[in-house]
Amino acid sequence: MGLGVSVRLLHSLHFLLAVTVPLLLTLLLAGCMKATEKKEDLGPEFAATAINAALARATAGADPLQMAIGQYLDTDETRVILNNSVATTMGARRVEVIDRQDTTDKAKVTLRISKATRQEDGTFETVVTEDSVAIDKTTTTIPASLRALPPPTLTVATLAARANAAGSTTKFYHLQESDASIDPPVPVKARAGCGGLSGCQLPVHYVQFDMVLWKDDVNYQKISIDFAFSHATPFLPFGADFNQLSGVLITDCRSTYVTVDGRNIYVRDCSTLADFKK
Repeated sequence: MGLGVSVRLLHSLHFLLAVTVPLLLTLLLAGCMKATEKKEDLGPEFAATAINAALARATAGADPLQMAIGQYLDTDETRVILNNSVATTMGARRVEVIDRQDTTDKAKVTLRISKATRQEDGTFETVVTEDSVAIDKTTTTIPASLRALPPPTLTVATLAARANAAGSTTKFYHLQESDASIDPPVPVKARAGCGGLSGCQLPVHYVQFDMVLWKDDVNYQKISIDFAFSHATPFLPFGADFNQLSGVLITDCRSTYVTVDGRNIYVRDCSTLADFKK
């Protein structure tokens, strides 16, 4: 595939990776997806409860009360098409705490969110918004009574909903978990004191699995999900439903095959931590 075709695909793919949060949402029109006929061994199946338990373990202890003025997170959003080893930058985001007001039983935290999105001409458009998070100090969660929203969480239900899985049977395969210590982002590594990281290493917990949307007994769409979590970065939840675990979820990659003009095209979208201050 030539470079020109690859560049056009960056913006023309109608892509089922709506499971990403909320990565490249303008491309997500599930009506153009075509299920793939079963032709592979999907491996061992795992119950949705097992996936939920793995995600809960990875995020357990994330405390929004630790948010403080000056904390920030930078993430990069990239896309790889076919076997091209070069990832194209699709956007970037900064989430920063700009204000915090405390009372005896509540804290109100204001976040500034700067979102840059790649345009069709290769330029980037940046939109800056603010989001206020109300925290009940008595429960250390974001209660539904304050925002009419659930506490920050990531579950199979939210993943399936973002994948437009209505009308499909969602199953899960190849669940794997592991721990590691990795180099932090380059700006953190270059900073005096390495952002407070012991040994200048970032502890991470990986959760990987395949989510398969079965259209019928034969046809399906497989989405491979690669998550990395870390509690060494600030927890800055934001967004309409708080299931975007900014900071705790530091790597969010979704891979699948998309049918375009009769061809199966491999696409991998990633949101990865680029910098942080805690």
